[in-house]
Amino acid sequence: MKRNLLLSTVTITLMLISILFITTMVYKTQADNPLTEYIQEHNVTYTKVWAMGMVKLDDGKILNLFERGTHAQNIYSDIMLHNSTDNGTTWGAEVLLKEHDGTYGYIPQDMIIAPNGNIIFHYLEWGSRTHSYMGQMHSTDNGLSWIDDGRVAGTTTYYGLVSNAITLSDGYTMVVALSECVSTSYDNSECIISTDNASSWTRSNQVPRPPGEDSVYEPTVVELSNGTLVMYCRSHGNGYLWKTFSEDKGINWCTAFASDVIAPSAPASLLRYSWSPSVILMAWDNSTVNRYPLNVSVSYDECETWVESTLLQDESLGNVAYPRFLDCTTDNGLIFLNAWIRTETYDDGMGYRFSMSWLNASFLLMTPEFISIDGGTNGTVIYTSTPTFNWTTITGAVMYNLQVARDSAFTDLVVNLSDINEYEYPAYYNENATRVSFTLPNANALPSRREYFCRVRALV
Repeated sequence: MKRNLLLSTVTITLMLISILFITTMVYKTQADNPLTEYIQEHNVTYTKVWAMGMVKLDDGKILNLFERGTHAQNIYSDIMLHNSTDNGTTWGAEVLLKEHDGTYGYIPQDMIIAPNGNIIFHYLEWGSRTHSYMGQMHSTDNGLSWIDDGRVAGTTTYYGLVSNAITLSDGYTMVVALSECVSTSYDNSECIISTDNASSWTRSNQVPRPPGEDSVYEPTVVELSNGTLVMYCRSHGNGYLWKTFSEDKGINWCTAFASDVIAPSAPASLLRYSWSPSVILMAWDNSTVNRYPLNVSVSYDECETWVESTLLQDESLGNVAYPRFLDCTTDNGLIFLNAWIRTETYDDGMGYRFSMSWLNASFLLMTPEFISIDGGTNGTVIYTSTPTFNWTTITGAVMYNLQVARDSAFTDLVVNLSDINEYEYPAYYNENATRVSFTLPNANALPSRREYFCRVRALV
């Protein structure tokens, strides 16, 4: 997308004030991290992976699912749970949900609230690479007690990383993104889908790999505003993330192709923060070869472009990979993310909490700048309730903000649309190489025969 704006009105001539929102790339340092801390202990014999899944209940309590085990020995892994009543500042007693027996260990993989209110999570039953199966547990009483449903029917060995689980906007379809391998030579991305509150699951196709590629795996998935699902996957050292789409709620995926997100051989994590305006977050290693630095970036245009790249973790703690957004936001608006820290001597988990305002700090508002209108004067009477506005596009713009007011100071707004682009307003928005034409939606109709003032700003 593009943008900057000089505007003109198409059906009408109005007064246009162009305000340019310029976003600078602010590269935040570790000192700028507001709430970064080790949440757990580690040593050479004991590792606690702090967070593998998290949900927030109606009463504000946060449940956190984590793995406890011996370093690099999955057969000694246990599934643990604890909760927080103060937005993740402190955590209560650890509760054992599923214990290893020395032959098989259990690794939690995700956590989600089903449409009927049940809490479910998947786990990996691990004995070896050739013996690892996906299981499921659920709770009907907000996590006070748990029922082990056993292996998920229809899934096969070997199932690896489950990156995230989401409930789609239709309100009843759950999609889980995961890796699956049938040999030691290649890995795949796929999904399992449920429309009956996790009582049963259907497998998708495995994401088709481009010719000559042996690995498209460790995926993360998010739903776009039009219902399409987008998936980013780890590549095998190609220097970027793979990308693919599904138009049928995750059942079928198109052949993966190279995205424009650089990355080493390591996965990313996606999280939809809000629907209106559309805000999607990505955490990933911002390097073609190294598993550091760990960055967080934002997309306002449905994963087309990524802006506000912000450093979350540098290389000072070693490799930092496998980021995982947790499907939970605190009452005071903090976002949770977990990552895996690894050096030559230990593995550990790092827990982060941060706010959108921290990420948004790079957006600056310039002083409003008056510009001339194509073929007209500044200010005129509007005779239509749904006018069409035209303006010159800005290179790199992600979305536009259109304001219509009764006064030239814009204190009496009648229209304030902050997320104008082709994804949010497909029926009203048209863009060619240099111009945007935007028709005011009927829901925002103006009372006719009034004088209005208009301005547009671009988010770049």
